[in-house]
Formats: sequence, structure tokens, C-alpha cells
Amino acid sequence: MHRKLVVGAVIVVALAATIAAASLSSAGAVVGTVGAWGRGWSGQGAAAGAVPDIGRAQKLTFKATTLKLKFVDADGDGRQDAGDYVIFSEQLTNLSGTTVKGVDTVRCTLNVAGHGVHLVQCDGEFVLDRGEIIVSGLASPLVAVTGGTGQFSNARGQASVDSIDPDTEIITVWLTP
Repeated sequence: MHRKLVVGAVIVVALAATIAAASLSSAGAVVGTVGAWGRGWSGQGAAAGAVPDIGRAQKLTFKATTLKLKFVDADGDGRQDAGDYVIFSEQLTNLSGTTVKGVDTVRCTLNVAGHGVHLVQCDGEFVLDRGEIIVSGLASPLVAVTGGTGQFSNARGQASVDSIDPDTEIITVWLTP
């Protein structure tokens, strides 16, 4: 029974990745394909064999609107406590919301530091037409840019997230080569 659940879950994830890739390319956001584990998004940017380089410091700003959000109560106790997590994806547009720039996918895990202090560790990626930007860190005013792919392969820096309402955020990414 457990094996059937795992195989079923793998099929659902593969189908979802295929649908997401088709949806994004039809929306004009990104043209590419998703490889194993949802990685390997290959945009139409850098030439094969070229060493990508962001070249100079950059500031990217996006309006992020929730596409999907799922809270997982990992231990099933009905409370939000250590080990529980939320997974979500957002559409990234320009600030006016008129031009699709890509998507982000994020997983945030709740950790408990003690005495009622809750910390949230988030890992995510911004999938853009020029490559991916990877972020990781505590959900505080800033998270670290830890790397990327494509034209962002040597990127470092930080990102901030400012909530507008429960479904909308302004994300600012400062990149350094």
C-alpha cells in the first residue's frame, strides 16, 4: 500500500511539473523544460557552454501574487509547532502587475527556539527567463541569495519581502556578482 502511495505521489508531482511548464510558457513568462526533481529549467538565454555571469550589481523588484499555498501539520497534532511547514508558489510580475516575469516556489519550516519564540526557515527559488535565483534563511526582513543558475549562476546578495495583503507581496532582490 505504501509503495502505491509513493508511486502515485511521484506521478502527481511529474504531472504538476509538466502542467506548470506548459502554463508558464503559454503565459510568456519562461520558455523551457523541467528536468528531474523539478530542476534544470532551461530558458532560452545563455549560449550552451558559456559561463554565465551577472556582471554587475542588480536590483530586481517583483509583485508576487499567491498561486498555491499549502500548510502541512507534520505531526498531525492540530497546532502550528516545530517541523510544520508551508509550501507556496507565486506569480512574479512587474510592480503594476501587467507583465509576467516568472514564478517563485518556497518552503518555510517552523522551528521553535524556546520560550514561545518561533523562527521560520525558508528556502526558495525565483524562476525567471534568464535563470533561477536561490534564496535561503530565516523569514526575517532579509533572506540570503545563495546562488542561482543561468545568468544568475554567480549571484550572491539578499532579498526582502514586504507583505501588501495575505495574497500579495513586494519582493526586492539585490544581487552582487
